[in-house]
Amino acid sequence: MRFKFAPLAVAFLLCLLMPASSYAGYDEGIQALKNRDYVAALKHFSAAVDAGNLDANVALAKMYGSGKGVKKSYIKAFTLLTEAARGGSRVAQRELGALYLLPNTGLNLRSAEGIAWLQKAGDGGDAEALGALGGIYSGLSPVAGIKTDKILAHKYFQKAESAGWEAAKAMLFYLEKKMTKEQVEAASK
Repeated sequence: MRFKFAPLAVAFLLCLLMPASSYAGYDEGIQALKNRDYVAALKHFSAAVDAGNLDANVALAKMYGSGKGVKKSYIKAFTLLTEAARGGSRVAQRELGALYLLPNTGLNLRSAEGIAWLQKAGDGGDAEALGALGGIYSGLSPVAGIKTDKILAHKYFQKAESAGWEAAKAMLFYLEKKMTKEQVEAASK
């Protein structure tokens, strides 16, 4: 009688183990990066990407974007980040937004799409994305085709501060020195 339940028990245990195995390789890849073993990092991250780990997509994209351990390829970085961003990774959304805004990649990307990805990450609570948007609209990190808007920049820095971005307070202090009293009041509404 007890053997009838054995296949069910095995199936249940396999289901419990599936999520863990889908992320196998990511932690090993991180450790390999720390040890500057780029060959091992590439192997582990690639396996984790194949298993559906969106964090591994981001890590591998950073390797391709920087050329560490692999031939530099913005195309591969873009592909990996796009997949993870569409999968819901806020970090990938932020990094993809930044890649869209990076000059001289040869990818012919549009700034408006980069801003949209940063906003999506920021809407999801990514403090660094909110800080990046504040920097763009403040003029501290100018982007071709994007007009400076100190009030909007202030709002993004406020959101970044609320989300835990440590540099936000200093950015707000700096920005408020360049704003009128009316602009600061409008931004605080």
